[in-house]
Amino acid sequence: MNNLVWHVTSVWKSCFFQLRQLELISNFLIMNTAKTRDHAFTISRLYYCNSLLVGAADYIILKLQGVQLITETRKFN
Repeated sequence: MNNLVWHVTSVWKSCFFQLRQLELISNFLIMNTAKTRDHAFTISRLYYCNSLLVGAADYIILKLQGVQLITETRKFN
């Protein structure tokens, strides 16, 4: 596995793990706070070293965009 695929897979796994952990405290936050928290978390993780992704294959970019899409469409009670 090349380094770029390893990096993207690592970021993807980390994001989903952290989002699952953050879900545990969502009931204690108001909706806007939870959305802001998730957005800030996702953007900081996805944009870290994103210059490495220039010219990357579409399947690599789509994997990371999936994390962003899930964060933007999460439902809060």
